[in-house]
Amino acid sequence: MYYVRLIDMAGSSSGTKPAVKFRDLVLVATAAVIGTTIEWYDFFIAAISAGLVWPRIFLPPKVPPGIAMAYTLATSLLVGFVARPIGGFVFAHLGDRFGRKYALVWDLVLIGIGTLGIGLTPTFSQIGYGALALVGIFMFIIGFGVGGEWGGAVTWVLENAYVAGSRWRAFWASWVQQGVPLGLLAASSVLGLLAAIYGPNFLTAGWRIAFYAGAAIVVFGLAIRYALIESALFEDTRYRYGVARRPSLEVWKYHWWPIILGVLLTAADLALGYEFIAYSVPYMVGLGYQRTFGLFTQAIASLTAVFFIIIFSMLGDKIGRRWVDVILFGIGIPYAYAYPLMLGTRDPAIAILAQILLWGFITMGGYSVMSAIIPEQFPTKYRYSGATMSYQVGAVVGGGMAPIILSVLIGTQFVARWWILATVMAIYSFLGVISPLLMKETKEAKLDQPS
Repeated sequence: MYYVRLIDMAGSSSGTKPAVKFRDLVLVATAAVIGTTIEWYDFFIAAISAGLVWPRIFLPPKVPPGIAMAYTLATSLLVGFVARPIGGFVFAHLGDRFGRKYALVWDLVLIGIGTLGIGLTPTFSQIGYGALALVGIFMFIIGFGVGGEWGGAVTWVLENAYVAGSRWRAFWASWVQQGVPLGLLAASSVLGLLAAIYGPNFLTAGWRIAFYAGAAIVVFGLAIRYALIESALFEDTRYRYGVARRPSLEVWKYHWWPIILGVLLTAADLALGYEFIAYSVPYMVGLGYQRTFGLFTQAIASLTAVFFIIIFSMLGDKIGRRWVDVILFGIGIPYAYAYPLMLGTRDPAIAILAQILLWGFITMGGYSVMSAIIPEQFPTKYRYSGATMSYQVGAVVGGGMAPIILSVLIGTQFVARWWILATVMAIYSFLGVISPLLMKETKEAKLDQPS
């Protein structure tokens, strides 16, 4: 344990130098984005496979395609989402009591175990419904691990950026957000490449290679995280004020309103995001596009998202975090109705543009400042818990539920029921406008207050 004299937003201090140097901040942010990229790659190959592959290998052929996809999404992807707030509760408790880095190491271990388990799971023809049961168990393990990732990673980077005196906290915290498009870019690219290489054998063997690779690279992420510094702000707070005994419970007592708003904002963003991740490729296949092309559009949109995150996070440091989300989700409401119509043209160029606007511009643009505005609503002793509960409960409400709702209501009538897709997206976008308006702006907030 070490003591840190805290600095103000301008970087000055009472005769002391910042305890976190620029080099330390870069290393922590880099370690965070590498770790989150690995975790999201593992989660996204499962999310994509749940809609694209698993209905055909983990269920009997007699089940109608629409029902099969809804069933596998509910018993695997939704299970992973339900596990996320449970895992978040546990890891946030550990992170607010023992340190952010401590929790981030162990959640990555669970991700690797679950990913390897799915890659080794037999098919329905081999063990019947036990195959889907095993996938559900391993998805729970993955979700449990992912539950501790986001809140810990954004808190780790944000707090070190604050102690370093940076005026670009949203930008530094957005490095964590880069793990999502980079992880999806890797997941879509790997699965698309394997689908092209294996052809018809992709459904029997090719997709598993993506999971073996995901489990293997976890070791690399663990080594990097273990080697770096703890959050300096957390160490200072623990030294001066102590830690909460039950942070994951106490945060609901003292800061329930910021959690509710964080849940709504997260639900809005992740509903649009997982429509893109888990549902858009099956939807495009239903409209007549090739599976490999659908995965290609995801990869292209994810590449553009990297740049949108940088642009909008820096804008969040200039005009405020709230207004970035209000503007982008405000655009998302009318765009919700344009999106399925653009895909319905069956024009490849228009389809790629539709995916870029949904994922890169609106979803990831809004996501860029969430890594700042949500954790900045909470004091240091509850920040990991508050950010995690907001994000992971919202993930269930948005990302976990939206693809299933769409699968049930639309079925295989992708053309006739396009308006259902549009309306669901518009409702979630509306939540993304209202929730940040009710939050306090944190662009100039001090993070070292004890409560």
